[in-house]
Amino acid sequence: MKRLLLLVVLATSLIATIAYAQKLAEAEILNQYVGTWKSDVAFKPSQWFPEGTLWIETNDIQWILDDHLQQMVTSKDEEETNLRIQRYNEKSNRYELWNIPASGDASYWVGSWDEESKTMTWKYVDFGSGFTGKMMDRLTGEGKGITLIFMEDVHGNVLLDGKIEHTRIKEPTK
Repeated sequence: MKRLLLLVVLATSLIATIAYAQKLAEAEILNQYVGTWKSDVAFKPSQWFPEGTLWIETNDIQWILDDHLQQMVTSKDEEETNLRIQRYNEKSNRYELWNIPASGDASYWVGSWDEESKTMTWKYVDFGSGFTGKMMDRLTGEGKGITLIFMEDVHGNVLLDGKIEHTRIKEPTK
């Protein structure tokens, strides 16, 4: 009986240790985004940007709520324009992203990390709009990154086709 009890305690400890290590690994992936970034945004002509467009924005990314969620506040010309919340969901074993622009619209994305290419691939989750979308965040070097985003409607019309180049301008405070 003592051996069985010892075995159960050891097994439980091992499982808890593995789960904790997994949580640390997933948090480390999101830690790469923390800091303040300058982003050069370029959208090709599309349904939502018929002439195409360019702008520069600043993204401040930090952990919130006891490091359970990551918050990104986007500003353009010193005005907040977007809020993005992301996290790793341990129950579903995937990353989640909520994007909320100042207009009040919102979108939900699910993501997966590819360690070899250092790329987070996000897939837009459609709640009846008929839109499909894919976004790829790739870290290209120390303090550099690129985001590619593409969305289309149910008829195949391109809604968004963009490239965003990021440069970290401020390291996170520890």
